[in-house]
Amino acid sequence: MLRKWIGRTTKWAAVVLALLLLAGRTYEQTADHIAARRHLMKGVLIDLGGYRLHLFCQGDGSPTAVLDAGFVDSLEQWDRVQPEIARSTRACSYDRAGSGWSERGPEPRNSGHEAIELHELLSRAGEHSPFVLVGHSYAGLISLIFASQIRH
Repeated sequence: MLRKWIGRTTKWAAVVLALLLLAGRTYEQTADHIAARRHLMKGVLIDLGGYRLHLFCQGDGSPTAVLDAGFVDSLEQWDRVQPEIARSTRACSYDRAGSGWSERGPEPRNSGHEAIELHELLSRAGEHSPFVLVGHSYAGLISLIFASQIRH
C-alpha cells in the first residue's frame, strides 16, 4: 500500500512539475512578444540560414565590444551601457535565438551551439575581430566558449 501511494504521489508530482514548466515557458514567450510590440526594433535581423537573429551595433573603432544578455534577457538589458561604450569604440548587442526580436533557432539550444551562432552572426553582419566579449550571467559561459573555441 505504501509503494502504491508513493508511486501515485511521484506521478502527480511529475505532472505538476511538467505543468509548471510549461506555464513558465508560455509566460516567457508571451512576455517576449508583448515587449517586442511595445518597443521598436533597434537593429537588424541577420539571416543565419533558415532563421534570423537580431543584432544592434553602434559606434566606431576597435576592438568591438559584444554585449550578451543573461539567460532570459534581451539586448535591451544593455540600453544604458551600450551607448556609453559606443562613445569610444564599436559596441554590438544581440538577442539569442528565441529571445527578443530573434527568431527561434534549431535545436539543440546549448551554450556551445550558441557560441557558434554568435560567431556566424558577427561574420554575416560584417563585424570584424578583435572582439571584447561581455557576457552577463549565462552569457558568460557562451563568451568563454566563443573565446576558447572560435578562431577568427
